[in-house]
Amino acid sequence: MNDFHQNQPTLSRRKRLSRKTNGNNGGNWIRDFFGGFKLFFKWFFIGSFVVGVVLGCWAAYIYMTTEEYSLDALKKIQYSSVVLDVNNKEIGRLTVEGGDDRELVTLETLKKTNPMLIDTIKKVEDVRFDQHDGVDYYALGRAVLKNIVAMGKAEGGGTITMQVARNIILNSKEKSYTRKIREFAIAQNLGKNYSKDQILEAYLNYINFHPQIRGVGLAAKVYFNKDLNKDTLTPGEVAILAGLPKSPSMYNPVSQNIKTRKRSEERRNTVLGIMAREEDEMGALITVDEAGKFREKRIEEQAQYHKEHLREKGSAYLQLVRNELELLESKGELNDNSISHGLTIRTNLDPKVQQAVDKVLKNHDLYVDTSNKLINPNKIDAGITVLRKDGSIVAVGGGRQYQKGSLNRALEPVQPGSSIKPLTVYSPVIEKHGYNEHTKIVDKPTTVDGKQIRNFTGRYYGEIEFKTNVMNSLNASTVDMLREKVGLDTSYHYAKDLLELPLLPEDKNISPLALGGLTKGVSTLDMAQAYTVFPQSDGKFKKAFTIREIYDPIDEKTYKHKPETKDVFSEKTAYYMTRMLKMVVQNGSGTAAQIKDGRPTAGKTGTSQNEKDVWFVGYTTEYIAAVNVFNVSQPITPVASRVPAKIFSEFMSEVTKGDPIEDFKRPSGVEEPAPPKEEADDALQLTGQYNEESKAIQLSWTDLGEGFTYQLYRGEGEPTNAVPGVTGNSYSDTNVEVGKTYAYQVKAENKETGETLQSAVLTITIGASKEEKNYCDKDSPDYDEEKCKQQCEEKPDTPGCPKEDDEEDPNRIDCSRDREKCEGLARQACQGTSNERQCRRDYIECLNENGSTAACAHIPGQYKEDPQDPGDEEPPQEPEPEEPPVITPPPNVILPRFWW
Repeated sequence: MNDFHQNQPTLSRRKRLSRKTNGNNGGNWIRDFFGGFKLFFKWFFIGSFVVGVVLGCWAAYIYMTTEEYSLDALKKIQYSSVVLDVNNKEIGRLTVEGGDDRELVTLETLKKTNPMLIDTIKKVEDVRFDQHDGVDYYALGRAVLKNIVAMGKAEGGGTITMQVARNIILNSKEKSYTRKIREFAIAQNLGKNYSKDQILEAYLNYINFHPQIRGVGLAAKVYFNKDLNKDTLTPGEVAILAGLPKSPSMYNPVSQNIKTRKRSEERRNTVLGIMAREEDEMGALITVDEAGKFREKRIEEQAQYHKEHLREKGSAYLQLVRNELELLESKGELNDNSISHGLTIRTNLDPKVQQAVDKVLKNHDLYVDTSNKLINPNKIDAGITVLRKDGSIVAVGGGRQYQKGSLNRALEPVQPGSSIKPLTVYSPVIEKHGYNEHTKIVDKPTTVDGKQIRNFTGRYYGEIEFKTNVMNSLNASTVDMLREKVGLDTSYHYAKDLLELPLLPEDKNISPLALGGLTKGVSTLDMAQAYTVFPQSDGKFKKAFTIREIYDPIDEKTYKHKPETKDVFSEKTAYYMTRMLKMVVQNGSGTAAQIKDGRPTAGKTGTSQNEKDVWFVGYTTEYIAAVNVFNVSQPITPVASRVPAKIFSEFMSEVTKGDPIEDFKRPSGVEEPAPPKEEADDALQLTGQYNEESKAIQLSWTDLGEGFTYQLYRGEGEPTNAVPGVTGNSYSDTNVEVGKTYAYQVKAENKETGETLQSAVLTITIGASKEEKNYCDKDSPDYDEEKCKQQCEEKPDTPGCPKEDDEEDPNRIDCSRDREKCEGLARQACQGTSNERQCRRDYIECLNENGSTAACAHIPGQYKEDPQDPGDEEPPQEPEPEEPPVITPPPNVILPRFWW
């Protein structure tokens, strides 16, 4: 046997297995199959273990290398900043461009006003929030088991802390294991280093309630019109808010889609059930009956869309607030991007003033052309800025049809015309050369670069007083003052450096500085700010500002406005300038700006070439306002020069109604302006005062002896009218009215030599006595129709008394009293003539001299066949000064002009 086997060839493994199979051992295949399966699982578990170790090491590495982020990331949350007016009423909100609307509400506040909201959010989103350290492993394990049983996602294991880590710290919606591991690590870090209140406050202010709404504070305003800082939500409202974070779009309670509102109602009911549940860690927050009560309410009864709380409102004022915030950030007084911190911004906006400004912008009847016809609102626009005397901006008119996103006309640069003269020529010549209203100047033909400068009336006035130039805005003598007295360097320095007008280097020239022909122009804000040197007669420039105070809840800091002022002119210069600008409103080019209650008002008009842009910049003792009206389309429509002054009168009359009437105060140590010594002889002294008993101004002057005769002159503003019948050295003037200012001067003539002496001008203002009342003033609380009739019988000149028509000559007219009527008569008479503007100019000049339309009827006939050179364009006609002599102008070479 052994030998036999030794001589047999060796069998292969396949044949040996085949022999076994073919024998009686056929059941061994089962054993072999399971042996191979065990081998597979052996290597599978080994491989899984290795992979698990590797993944565990990788996860541990990610976990251990995750930075310890802090809740300083809260400062990156973009909250809406609330803007309040002077009465602390909200006027709108500012957001980062493209950012979400959100309002910060502190947890401390919510604990006082809405503790149920806090507890409900925790009960719905993370019932064990107060027990775990940031990651709830119990809830996580339970969620895993439920998801396995359900073969899908049945429950999540995330916590409020993990949501803060994911959405605020990481700010990532990426679905990856790396992000999830980091989320775990950051959540544990937050739970270890921060209080539950800090984490919960971050969550409540970040949570999403709508594509446009972030944070529980804004959500309560938009859905319920409630402020969580002071209002308490009902359980039903709490349930709506607590149910929204799961899916704000799916459960939107104010959706236009009926199915969405139905889902919102169902979600609310589910949350109400959670609030009433007793068997969890927090216990019931409301009773089952309460839950049932609010389940019965339709969702429309509880939530409505209050869109006024969303986004920045269309206010031109808010644009200035935003600009000022950016400026404060650039100066380092606020942190960068502070607008996203949920600031509370208290401003100077006065709703009373703003409403008056908005009203005149929409009053289309005020906007007329030089023919007194209404202008299409699409052709001209207007901008207005109103300040208080300290520079605080109280109202802004952004345009006649201003909307958010449109051009803010109050900030748009426009040619200022003659409104720039008090800043660049008049005040500097007072400051540097001691000019006052009586200083003699010469208004004569003058040229710039070979081109003739012309006055509005086309004539020159020879030797005049400085105030005559200011009142009538004469161009020729202004150019000479700038060139010969002030100088370009000084004028430009005052305008650009001290008064901060946005001039360019090319504006350092005669036309820009003397006549307002600037390269780019100035805004109403620029001009109102520059005029702050005048109302208080202190000569100080006050930087305009909108913001009084800012509270930053993130940095817990409060910014308070610090006044920015600088000395520009002396008190004397500011006071003397105001005196002359009062004359502009009383009897000059700005009479349309007079305020209805007669309060002292000063200001300056301005008109650019062809009446494209017209201005009035004026002030009372409390307010400064700049108004411009200008063309925005072609062809140009000439705007009547009185329009901005009339706008000023309309809104300022409303703003100041009922306020005490005060005059501009003369600074201590500053004397009233007097004529040069050679014009007022010390030997002739004039004194006087108002006697309340006799209702007259009692005047007396030096008795120079029998060899002299005397002539008294009087007038409102300046003494231009001779008083007849004066004898001796005293006079009682009974032809006076309360509230008006009268000027007097007496001249004495030596009978033998003919030599004349004259006194200084005496100015007396009559204030109303306590007993004196005007019963005919319909705007006064003293108005009484019966008493008015009696008062008019006793004193027919009382303001408000009816005036009888002049029956002797219906053609008579006094242009000094009714300037607008004269303009209208001139327009009517000259309509259709070949040179209508020149005709109107001559017609008004004729009316001034003759006072009769009959005497001037021949004027239009002179322009039937006399066409004017097309280049010789004249502005709309206004009354001209009466007293100075006429000087014949040289040939008609015209410089492009900037008029009143």
